[in-house]
Formats: sequence, structure tokens, C-alpha cells
Amino acid sequence: MLPTAFITTALLIDASALRIEIDERELRLRGLLGIFRKTIPIDEIESFLVSDSWSACHGMIHFTIPAKGCIQINRRKGWSISFSTNQPEEIAMVLATLGVPRALRLK
Repeated sequence: MLPTAFITTALLIDASALRIEIDERELRLRGLLGIFRKTIPIDEIESFLVSDSWSACHGMIHFTIPAKGCIQINRRKGWSISFSTNQPEEIAMVLATLGVPRALRLK
């Protein structure tokens, strides 16, 4: 019983916050403890979409916590990925600076 409680607590803590890191090579999503994580190379991103509601994006892989908005990443190959964030326009600006086109609507 104690190991189950520990694992459940660790998963809840990890899912309570999301770190988003972007550099010229990749976009990295990490949970607070690093249990949940996803790395997307920038050259695999076909486009991105910004929404002003944290529940409006519906990627095949979805990292969501209540926030101001969300970003959906449409990949050239593989599943789309979406995540909620309190700074959707700042992330959009960084992705656009890296040459990733902004989608006009959800795919």
C-alpha cells in the first residue's frame, strides 16, 4: 500500500507543473520531477497553433494544467502535441523566430 501511495504522490507532483524549454534545436516539455517528458526537434515541427483557452488544444499527446492558453504543435511525422501555458504568445514568438510557421486553425 505504501509504494502505491508514493508512486501516486510522485505522479501528482510531477503533473502539477510543466517546464517548457526551447532552444535552436528542440522544444522540451518536462513535468516538475521529470517523470513526464517530451522532446521535439524544431525541424520536425510543421506548424503551431495558439489558443487563448487552456482546454482548447487537442493534440494526440496533451500536457494540460489550468493556464491562460495552450499551444498545439503539429509535427511533420508522428502525433501532434499540445500543452497549456501562461505565456502562449511568448512561446509563439520564440517558435516564429526559429522559423516555425503559425497554423491558422486546428488540424
